[in-house]
Amino acid sequence: MTDNTERKTMDKEGLRHDIERAINANSAEAGSNTPDFILAEYLVDCIAAFDKSSTRREQWYGVKQSPGQKRGEVAVFFQDGNQQCAVRPDFINLQESLAGFGDTNAKALEALEASEREDR
Repeated sequence: MTDNTERKTMDKEGLRHDIERAINANSAEAGSNTPDFILAEYLVDCIAAFDKSSTRREQWYGVKQSPGQKRGEVAVFFQDGNQQCAVRPDFINLQESLAGFGDTNAKALEALEASEREDR
């Protein structure tokens, strides 16, 4: 499972400046009569809030979205003895399908992803 320290951090100031310029260049502030720098700051804050919510969702479900991961590429978790087991939805059985095991859903998913990388 990743946390915010492992994720690439955004350059908030650079992003805010780029958004501010785009708002100004397109007169996008005209509709609300709000200065471009206020709108840009609001949009950067929205992105940061969404990132935080996405991270919390991943922690809650024990599912980590990876760059390049296809939409719908999810793991299914079940208890196997004293371990959590992560498999893909097309799982057949432990002899024919890849699986990952760990003390938590997050650890099981990491093990599954590692076995998928090795299997390529």
